[in-house]
Amino acid sequence: MDSKILNKTFEDNNLDVIISSSEFTRFWYTNIQSSAGYLFIEKEQSTLLVDPRYIEYARKAAKNVDVLLFDKDALKNLVDSKKYKRVGIEQEYLTVSGLAILKEIIPEAEFINISGSKLRMIKDEREQKLLLDSAQLALKAL
Repeated sequence: MDSKILNKTFEDNNLDVIISSSEFTRFWYTNIQSSAGYLFIEKEQSTLLVDPRYIEYARKAAKNVDVLLFDKDALKNLVDSKKYKRVGIEQEYLTVSGLAILKEIIPEAEFINISGSKLRMIKDEREQKLLLDSAQLALKAL
């Protein structure tokens, strides 16, 4: 994960947090594959909320985050401990009901649409190696 664009996104949009439900962003940031969950990225700390199917795996393998078991109470408790005013969201991945839940638990926040694909655009060495290995494997298959 290359944090240059992430840091620029925080600065350009004056964000307190980026909340993502995108499986792609969760994998990019935490190195955890999951079909459900929320990722809260803050400048100093990040939190991954996952459902019971992934909790043990995430606690052992997640990078860059604290891991919590996801339920509405955990989400509310996490948000209540913060004073988010400007929240970045990936609108293309967030469902209408997901946005409604966020607006319910953070009613005073302004929600700003950001591009998760732009966050993930610059690849670090690990990601570059994975891409190269994948391409080489694909060439062998041909």
